[in-house]
Amino acid sequence: MLINSLKIAWRNLMKSKSFSLINILGLSTGMAVVILIGLWMHDELTYDQYHRNYSTIGQMMTIQKRDGEFNAHTYIAAPLANALRTEYPDDFKAVALTSPKSNWLLGYGDKKFNREGMWVEPDFPAMMGLKMLKGNYAGLKDPSSIFLSQSMSAALFGTDDPIDKTIRVSNLVDVKVAGVYEDLPHNTSLNGAVYLGTWSTFEALSGATRDADDAWGMHSFLCFVQLHSADNFEQVTKKVEHIPMQHLVAAESGEESVLVHPMKDW
Repeated sequence: MLINSLKIAWRNLMKSKSFSLINILGLSTGMAVVILIGLWMHDELTYDQYHRNYSTIGQMMTIQKRDGEFNAHTYIAAPLANALRTEYPDDFKAVALTSPKSNWLLGYGDKKFNREGMWVEPDFPAMMGLKMLKGNYAGLKDPSSIFLSQSMSAALFGTDDPIDKTIRVSNLVDVKVAGVYEDLPHNTSLNGAVYLGTWSTFEALSGATRDADDAWGMHSFLCFVQLHSADNFEQVTKKVEHIPMQHLVAAESGEESVLVHPMKDW
């Protein structure tokens, strides 16, 4: 029965070759387009979901009002992170101050690569749920340590074990490899960060943090947080939004507040 049906279909195709070709090409093109659209939608709808704490991660944002105009951005004042940790410990499971992604020269022997990475406080890797291939999250608690992505480790060390090897950053500071994490997928906000160094190293390299601990008017850093519940973002924002104005003079700086921006809305 099936063989007869196939024979009949084949004969019909051969009788009208041009018509059959148009139909087959149209059908295959339509299916290919649908598949591509589906893959693109999946890629967009799963953005940042690589991070296992996706539903409870947020980023602090600064809202400024000057001369009647509002401006919102992700750069915050460094002392905000410590204020969140010390004044609202029951609302935040973790708080991590970081630099924006930036390029620094990593060198080992005669190998040197100018690559993009971040300088972070110790809680950041665990908060983001990075998949550690070597070492563990605690490794970044050593002020002189650094984590490398799998591809960055391979570029510097090949197949050798990178743990405890020393690399030089921009010919200024030596750091020790304490961990290797799985390369981040392209559909994550951290994509492109092939190393995570410590806040102490960042200070030694740039001096950017030395005068920032009490500088509420200096918006140069990023702050990522993890809440205890995915339902608490609005409530926590209401609790902490007033913090900057406790330390700023309104007449000089305008009005300023902060909010906790959920990762799902980035």
